[in-house]
Amino acid sequence: KMDAGHDRGSMMTLEKAKADGLVHENVSKEEMIVIFDMFVMYYNLWLDGNSLAQTIFVCAYLHDMEGLVRPQPLLACVADGFITCCRLALQYISMVPTCDEEDGVFQNYGFSLELSQKETDVLGDLTIQMQALGTSPVDAAVKHRLSLLAEYLKALVAFQPLCNPPEGKKNLGQAKVMDAMRKCMNKCMDDLPKIVSSLQLGKSEARACFDPSINRTRLVPGPPRDVHPIQDLAEAYTSFLTHLQAFAFVCDRQRGLIPKQEDSWSRFCCFQRELSDKRPNVLIRAISPVAFLTDETRLRAMLLRSLREFCLPPVEDCERHVEQEWKDFLKTFDAVFRTVVNVGFEKKSREHRRLRHLFYDMDDLQRDAHVLDTKLNDVFAQNMKVARPVRDFVFDQALALMVQYLWLGFELDLYDDCELHMVYWFADYMLGLRVYTQKSLQSQLEQVAAQGSKKKKPGARQPPKTGNPKNPSLHLQVLMALQNVVRGIFRLLILAKTQRLIRVSRDQERTMPARFDLRFRCFDAFHLPHQLLYEDFAKNASISDSLEDSLNVLEFAQEALKDGVEILDKLLAQEGQGDPATWAVAIAQAGPDGLRGLKKVAVANQLAVHILRQALVQAGQSPTPLDKLPVKASVATAHHPFLVSLSVSPG
Repeated sequence: KMDAGHDRGSMMTLEKAKADGLVHENVSKEEMIVIFDMFVMYYNLWLDGNSLAQTIFVCAYLHDMEGLVRPQPLLACVADGFITCCRLALQYISMVPTCDEEDGVFQNYGFSLELSQKETDVLGDLTIQMQALGTSPVDAAVKHRLSLLAEYLKALVAFQPLCNPPEGKKNLGQAKVMDAMRKCMNKCMDDLPKIVSSLQLGKSEARACFDPSINRTRLVPGPPRDVHPIQDLAEAYTSFLTHLQAFAFVCDRQRGLIPKQEDSWSRFCCFQRELSDKRPNVLIRAISPVAFLTDETRLRAMLLRSLREFCLPPVEDCERHVEQEWKDFLKTFDAVFRTVVNVGFEKKSREHRRLRHLFYDMDDLQRDAHVLDTKLNDVFAQNMKVARPVRDFVFDQALALMVQYLWLGFELDLYDDCELHMVYWFADYMLGLRVYTQKSLQSQLEQVAAQGSKKKKPGARQPPKTGNPKNPSLHLQVLMALQNVVRGIFRLLILAKTQRLIRVSRDQERTMPARFDLRFRCFDAFHLPHQLLYEDFAKNASISDSLEDSLNVLEFAQEALKDGVEILDKLLAQEGQGDPATWAVAIAQAGPDGLRGLKKVAVANQLAVHILRQALVQAGQSPTPLDKLPVKASVATAHHPFLVSLSVSPG
């Protein structure tokens, strides 16, 4: 038997809890304080992916709602409140794709979440109980807890119209919904310090009514999967505060994206990255795409506005003159980017897996974009400011997803040290394509503007040529700085590998072609100007261990890092000038710590270059050849989540 040796006599039952006095029909307010705090802690654990049978419903009182809970109004309103929160949260979670055991365990295990009353009745009961409380410290502590539960429940109830829109209604006032939810979160966060300061008023013996073994017979056979409760309830409330802050962050960002003049795809992608860095639980990740995609016209309007930034002709002209190609493109366009939105709110591990399949969809969209661009050029001819506006936008977005795929590998700790230089080599290529696309677009726009300011001459207008723009955008400058830092790190790593400062075993060396296929073969689904092969990488990463070649590589690394630092210094001197939203979008590409985090990496690697150059010069002056440089080296993401710093010290 899988559970052989398990002692069933040690399992808690409702009858045993009653016999031992762990549950009774007259719960004091001091006990109510602890019971409420335990519910908050277990609710957090449920949102973190554990089952209801091992979190909320480990409370023995919930196993006899009619006999133990209903006769006690204070306990009843708290129990109904938390069960209602679970029901609404589960309703919102079920509206987006979830994965059992990865996002959480969402089976009810025989428990009914319909035990509680309607939401309005529960809120009414909470209000009545708050009004009945006195002014003593214990009563005040209970009142703050009931207020927290009521406001949190109001926020979940306020979100319902976005999940179940009435028939025929598209826009349900998302701004009002987000404002109402944000006000509720503010009140919740105001109550938290008062609750934490009153933890000592609770009667700790009440913890005994929460026993995970009471539901063990409901779980699948086998060794029990334990859920370890947080013993320090202050720590549990700190975790709950993080949840409330993520909730408030979603409300703020969604509210900020609603005004038409501020709505942009770039800002939305920035919001996704910021939210992902907060590592939200499954409920926050569920409500974010639902709130965004409820209005069916919102995503398309946002994307078309971004397409106009790539010089797409007016939408009305596209609908009138290239009607069929425009409709075919929009059909694929909407479907692909709705998937991009959903994938961006996934857990990082599944986002990494799903991106591999999304590259096929982006390639289909690239083909449709090429067809549409060809037709646009046939119809609008010399009136086109840019030759391939739609394809350039799709291409840039696909490259951004590919770079994101590479960076996720660092956050998920998928790469070994022996393959880091390979990852940065590929990232350098992807970033280079993005930089080239942006430079081409901006230089063409500058030339068109310059031609328009000059006196027109007879004859056909010459198409603009590509080149470096005179005034690169903030977005482009951050991309250029990032590419230079990545290129410098790549060159520094191949030198460290050649000089045997980074250990690469013979077995690892033999598996490098297979590692290349494992990491990058998914990119073959999307047609790039040049599909990179392992032979290309091996050619670029191979150098001799001679002093001259090593010093040359160090010089190239130093030059790339220096160029990156110069751009970053220029941007940091201008930080805060101009539109804050534009700055936020551009800086988000550099990582969670922004420009300063990127500069830290560059400076740390410049220091490594300096030390290695000294070691190489000393080794070249040594009267006897050295098998290895007299230094120690290690790589770590000490200053950045996806850019490593090479640390070199004498040894």
